Amino acid sequence: MGSNDKANNKGYLATRRDRSAINLIALFRAIISWIIQMNKQGYYPYNSIYTTSLNSEDKIRISFEKWLNQIYENFEKEFWIDQTNSSKYVNRKQIYKDTINSTWKWTNFQLQPNFLIAAVVAPEMFDKTHICDYVDDDDLNDYKRAHGYNYHNSPEWLWLTGYYIRAKLYWPE
Repeated sequence: MGSNDKANNKGYLATRRDRSAINLIALFRAIISWIIQMNKQGYYPYNSIYTTSLNSEDKIRISFEKWLNQIYENFEKEFWIDQTNSSKYVNRKQIYKDTINSTWKWTNFQLQPNFLIAAVVAPEMFDKTHICDYVDDDDLNDYKRAHGYNYHNSPEWLWLTGYYIRAKLYWPE
């Protein structure tokens, strides 16, 4: 969010990622999981929180366990763009969305590197069959990876990271 009156950016979003970002949901899940462990070990006294619903001001108690399960149960459903998704905003299927419920609907369907943060801090949320792996001698019936079909869909392109870092060294500002 901008905050400068002179530049006339005060109050304007600096990013289109204005709702539930995949990496933040994963970080949140990791924190809740840790809080549950701390509670079970006696280091944290609470096992739930009180919140309000969007439709009511009544307080609702939700346990951290239930919250954790809700995130787990909805993660793939909300973030994975499968072959049947017919949204007019979908440019590419079989990827993880960057956000959900964004003000600008098209931004929900972007592929951003932030999903890698989510994959590292909360790998248990991901369906293993959606994670690419390159196996050139795979002679099975998996269309997406048999004989290295998925090579150009990024799993081996990590070597470009080194060139990116080297280029950044030339232009550090």
